[in-house]
Amino acid sequence: MLPYIITFCISIIATYNAQRCKSKNVKFYFHSFFVVLPLAILVAVRDSNIGTDTVNYMYLFADAVYNNDSILRYILLHPVFELGFLLYNFLVAQFVSSVELYYLITYGIIIGVTYVGAIKLKDYIKPHIFMTVYLLLFFSDSLNIMRQYIALTFIILALSNLLTKKYFRYLFWTFFACLFHTSAIISITIGVVYWITRKYSFQNHKFLYVVVLIVAFIVSISIGYFANMGLFPIFEDKLASHMDSSNGSGVSNSYIVVCLSTLICLYACRIKTPEFSMMLMMVCFTMIFYLSPAMNAVLYRLTIYFNILMCISVAYIYKNTSPRCLSYVRLLLGLYLVFYIFSIVISGTGEVIPYSSELLGI
Repeated sequence: MLPYIITFCISIIATYNAQRCKSKNVKFYFHSFFVVLPLAILVAVRDSNIGTDTVNYMYLFADAVYNNDSILRYILLHPVFELGFLLYNFLVAQFVSSVELYYLITYGIIIGVTYVGAIKLKDYIKPHIFMTVYLLLFFSDSLNIMRQYIALTFIILALSNLLTKKYFRYLFWTFFACLFHTSAIISITIGVVYWITRKYSFQNHKFLYVVVLIVAFIVSISIGYFANMGLFPIFEDKLASHMDSSNGSGVSNSYIVVCLSTLICLYACRIKTPEFSMMLMMVCFTMIFYLSPAMNAVLYRLTIYFNILMCISVAYIYKNTSPRCLSYVRLLLGLYLVFYIFSIVISGTGEVIPYSSELLGI
């Protein structure tokens, strides 16, 4: 646990210092360097047993190195994977053959682009709070489903453009994310909800919001039902059950507590802006999906794109709410830490604890 805590603290402190820089000068880039590098190194030099799918990605990259003279042969060897991910592996294999360097580059992109998305929103949120929530709730999962987290990274960048009203860039990065994981297409829903909240305010159209949530509940049941019938084979290689309470860890139940606590905190600190209404709705969607009786691995993978709004929403209210509500946010951050200790450290979800690295000698 200690290596994670040390690198988390370095990254959060560096983000805090970077956001205080008034311009993108040498000092800003110096701090930004320490936001990304320690975390990327930590992941890059980990042993192959850290993370559920680590070995699978090692084999995929090894194939790219072995077939680095023929992109077509490499693509034909792995027809179930998205073209963007295969092209990325092939491109990296042209320059490096070490798995450690491959992970260093990949997680440099994952963490770096996520950080860029947070910094782009610094007029709306507190980036260091964003990174705190991201590291506690999401980072460990990235060690297991790396491919989807590459897609999620670009969705974060897309959302930063959506909230700054750069709609073409939002669409571009959303579809770019789909090149790495097709499930990212569901994040179009966020744009639709954002449009609704701008047109119909929560304060004046509460009945409409209730109807939307009921429809979302019906949709969540339908997706789970049809997925269980095997009608979505395109998702078969993308399923992950490690958040399912059936594994004995109770993680999905604890995540419901996290979502519910976040929802209560957001409602208590509610801000009368379209951006906040959208964030509130997306956290509601997450709750609906997790409470759905049809909850399964398919829905879990899809809710990741909704869950990431928790990072933005908590950082948003931290910057824009009243001093009284700040105490609620701090309590919520404390709950996230408890969740991390319970679900990741004690329960061992995702097999990322205890950390070990033969290269580092630990």
